[in-house]
Amino acid sequence: MKYQIENVETGEILGVYEADTGNEAIAAMMADAGHDGEPADDVIAFIPVVDGEAGLGDLEALGAERPEWVEDMTLNDIASIRQNGCTMGSRKASEVMAEYGDDVVEWLDNRGHDLPALSTSWTQYACDVLSYAMVVWARDVCNFVRDIEDSCDVIGGPWGR
Repeated sequence: MKYQIENVETGEILGVYEADTGNEAIAAMMADAGHDGEPADDVIAFIPVVDGEAGLGDLEALGAERPEWVEDMTLNDIASIRQNGCTMGSRKASEVMAEYGDDVVEWLDNRGHDLPALSTSWTQYACDVLSYAMVVWARDVCNFVRDIEDSCDVIGGPWGR
């Protein structure tokens, strides 16, 4: 996986390195710089990046859940859904719910969530249910990322505390 290495004091991006772990990516950066000692405390490895931005597939590789009804997206997209809600057009939501509606409802039910109140139309209701499920899922992914941050060397992202 690719990791973006950053100096947390200055915000300077020091490079992107291919490695199995964040620590290995930092070690590769240090080796490239001709330094064979321990890295400074102000150097961190962000969660894997793909084309400059981490993707959901990278988190899936680390064990995060991705239901069939969730399209591939970047971590910034996920954080935005968590913070701002899901704004999906009613046509797209209707298409997703037509194909995966039972799965979405079951997914929410398995997590102990009630469905939103009935809206003015079935089309709007499909949008409301899917939007709610997306926000719950995005929150779960953000919690997954926080757990990684708390338990290993892989940190970063727009997750807030």
